[in-house]
Amino acid sequence: MFNKAIVIGGSMAGKFAAKALSTSFKEVIIIEAGERWDGKSSRKRVPQSNHPHVL
Repeated sequence: MFNKAIVIGGSMAGKFAAKALSTSFKEVIIIEAGERWDGKSSRKRVPQSNHPHVL
């Protein structure tokens, strides 16, 4: 098992990549350019963030 992996971007693709890497690495770090989201307001760097999203 490897020690550390770094994923650039905290989008859904970045989170899925981090999950996939977590089986081979002890620590996975996600680096995101945007500010930490409070979950209430629209995100500045994501213009479609005010649209409803459901998975």
